[in-house]
Amino acid sequence: MNVFLMHPARDFDLEIELPSSAADLVADLELETVLGAMAGDDPRIHQSALQALLTGFSLDGATIRYRQEILQDCLRRPGVVRQIYQIAAEAMAEEKANRFGFFRSATLVVNRSVEVLKGFTRHLRRLRAIADSRASEFLSEGFSQFFARMRRDLDDSYFPGVERRLEELKFRNGIRIQADLGPGNRLIRYRACRAEGRRPPWWRRLVGPKQAEFTFLIHERDESSFRALTEIRDQALQAAADTMSLSCGHLLAFFNRLRAELAFYLGCLNLHERITSAGYPLCFPEATTADACCWSAAGLYPIGLALSSPVRAVDNDFQADGRTVLVVSGANQGGKTVFLRSLGVAQLMM
Repeated sequence: MNVFLMHPARDFDLEIELPSSAADLVADLELETVLGAMAGDDPRIHQSALQALLTGFSLDGATIRYRQEILQDCLRRPGVVRQIYQIAAEAMAEEKANRFGFFRSATLVVNRSVEVLKGFTRHLRRLRAIADSRASEFLSEGFSQFFARMRRDLDDSYFPGVERRLEELKFRNGIRIQADLGPGNRLIRYRACRAEGRRPPWWRRLVGPKQAEFTFLIHERDESSFRALTEIRDQALQAAADTMSLSCGHLLAFFNRLRAELAFYLGCLNLHERITSAGYPLCFPEATTADACCWSAAGLYPIGLALSSPVRAVDNDFQADGRTVLVVSGANQGGKTVFLRSLGVAQLMM
């Protein structure tokens, strides 16, 4: 399943390398003040906001507008967005609690995967419920497509099928194992088989017709035989373990992407709340192509000072459309650096 809330047709890459000038840029523009206001005490939001601000130089106007429309949805329905973010965070926390060490058997992988997938399924149900009840309240292309994918990929047949398979993988009635005969009539290629229907109740097994079968019992102190049976069980379950590990990894990646992409928008919501509560205006700037040479603003203020200073920051207007060089002059301590810093931060935040 795809998220696609930062780009129209690809995922947001949190692993992309930051520009070599990242540290200087953060220091020169005092971005840590902005990032701190966005993140609060959530390091995930800080990471997503830093990646988005410092890797967005090549975004085209369509992608900028795509994100702005999603942010407008977030501003209209902040509670729903925070709820979705919390679902993703809880899903990842539960998966982390079920992790185990490097050395593990196929049996342990299957048992652990059943529990992880049960948790993921529960959280996917919550997402589907939000898609059913709240999707009509979102107007952006990004959220509309996200909710549409939730309803399509998590349709009414999805959850009963998953829950039925997970119940089967608990092997409450034991495991049926098939094998092939190899050289010397040794058993090879062990594999677990799907149970054929439900096991008859105990009373029917006692009074019903007997079926021909061969059984053997292992003495409770026969540790070597128990180890041998454990090895056979692990070999038979290896294919199931591999498949379930892939399924867990796929859903874990989905929740990780969902949390990372929504983290940026939650940071924007936090910043919006801080700025508006301080009485400063905000806008959605209009993005143009690079060759249009449009560069002007009205009421531009240094957001770092607005966040940190008790004194109201001074705003500026400027008009540089059609110009490729801008010269800023004035007296020492007259605000030239602060003005240039406000330009840089506004460019990143666009």
